[in-house]
Amino acid sequence: LKYLIVAVDYCTKWIEVEALASITAANVIKFFKRNALTMFGIPQSVLTDNGTQLTDKKMQNLLLFHK
Repeated sequence: LKYLIVAVDYCTKWIEVEALASITAANVIKFFKRNALTMFGIPQSVLTDNGTQLTDKKMQNLLLFHK
Protein backbone atom coordinates (compact mmCIF):
# COMPACT_ATOMS: atom_id res chain seq x y z
CA LEU A 1 0.00 0.00 0.00
CA LYS A 2 1.41 3.29 -1.12
CA TYR A 3 -0.78 6.09 0.24
CA LEU A 4 -2.26 7.21 3.55
CA ILE A 5 -5.49 9.14 3.80
CA VAL A 6 -6.15 10.97 7.05
CA ALA A 7 -9.23 12.58 8.60
CA VAL A 8 -8.84 14.72 11.72
CA ASP A 9 -11.57 16.10 13.96
CA TYR A 10 -9.99 19.40 14.98
CA CYS A 11 -12.20 19.73 18.08
CA THR A 12 -11.31 16.39 19.65
CA LYS A 13 -8.03 15.78 17.76
CA TRP A 14 -9.32 12.28 16.88
CA ILE A 15 -7.56 10.86 13.81
CA GLU A 16 -8.78 8.28 11.31
CA VAL A 17 -6.12 6.87 8.96
CA GLU A 18 -6.31 4.30 6.18
CA ALA A 19 -3.64 2.91 3.86
CA LEU A 20 -4.63 2.85 0.20
CA ALA A 21 -3.09 1.26 -2.89
CA SER A 22 -4.31 4.16 -5.03
CA ILE A 23 -5.65 7.57 -4.11
CA THR A 24 -8.65 7.84 -6.43
CA ALA A 25 -11.83 9.83 -5.96
CA ALA A 26 -13.76 6.58 -5.47
CA ASN A 27 -11.38 5.48 -2.68
CA VAL A 28 -11.56 8.90 -1.03
CA ILE A 29 -15.37 8.83 -1.12
CA LYS A 30 -15.43 5.33 0.41
CA PHE A 31 -13.04 6.46 3.15
CA PHE A 32 -15.04 9.63 3.79
CA LYS A 33 -18.32 7.74 4.11
CA ARG A 34 -16.90 4.84 6.13
CA ASN A 35 -14.58 6.77 8.45
CA ALA A 36 -15.35 10.47 8.54
CA LEU A 37 -19.16 10.56 8.26
CA THR A 38 -19.79 7.59 10.54
CA MET A 39 -17.22 8.66 13.14
CA PHE A 40 -17.66 12.45 13.17
CA GLY A 41 -21.07 13.02 11.58
CA ILE A 42 -21.68 15.66 8.95
CA PRO A 43 -18.86 18.21 9.17
CA GLN A 44 -19.33 21.97 9.18
CA SER A 45 -16.34 22.27 6.87
CA VAL A 46 -13.79 20.09 5.12
CA LEU A 47 -10.19 21.26 4.80
CA THR A 48 -8.17 19.58 2.03
CA ASP A 49 -4.93 19.98 0.11
CA ASN A 50 -7.01 20.40 -3.10
CA GLY A 51 -5.78 17.14 -4.59
CA THR A 52 -7.60 16.20 -7.78
CA GLN A 53 -9.31 13.27 -6.03
CA LEU A 54 -10.69 15.71 -3.44
CA THR A 55 -11.88 18.29 -5.97
CA ASP A 56 -13.47 15.61 -8.17
CA LYS A 57 -17.09 16.22 -9.19
CA LYS A 58 -18.32 13.10 -7.34
CA MET A 59 -16.63 14.22 -4.12
CA GLN A 60 -18.06 17.72 -4.50
CA ASN A 61 -21.54 16.24 -5.02
CA LEU A 62 -21.15 14.13 -1.87
CA LEU A 63 -20.18 17.18 0.16
CA LEU A 64 -23.03 19.25 -1.28
CA PHE A 65 -25.49 16.42 -0.54
CA HIS A 66 -24.47 16.45 3.13
CA LYS A 67 -24.42 20.24 3.43
